[in-house]
Amino acid sequence: MRFNYKGHFPYLSGEKILPLWIFFVHELAGVKMKNIDKVPIPVDVHIARATFATGCLTGNYKGNIYEVREVIDDVWRKACIGTKYYRLQFDFPLWNLSKYGCSYRTDNSCIKRSACPISEFCVKGKILVSQNKGVEVNTYIEEN
Repeated sequence: MRFNYKGHFPYLSGEKILPLWIFFVHELAGVKMKNIDKVPIPVDVHIARATFATGCLTGNYKGNIYEVREVIDDVWRKACIGTKYYRLQFDFPLWNLSKYGCSYRTDNSCIKRSACPISEFCVKGKILVSQNKGVEVNTYIEEN
């Protein structure tokens, strides 16, 4: 679909804006859409960072954001299986979590951890996600 209508809607055809536009038309305008659960989450720096920080993906990743985009989208697709939710519904909370919380990662843990209401879900380790510098992640879940 993104390529079929690119000439007609050039500003709505990007990998990030098209899924968000579909989400807003569906949720805010109330237009019922089939297969809304098939629309990928628009992975950007914030979605990637929040996905790593919450432990939805752990381990070692190094490269650019495009190399992990499909993996991140698949994590959120699988998380929604058997629920009433679809992955686009997680875009806004994940984006805000990264923008206002998880972007303050130093060495091994977030400097905002003590004030964060969901810190119990965060992982330990290095999380560097930047549009310019790429992705460098080495995370693990701390055992109690």
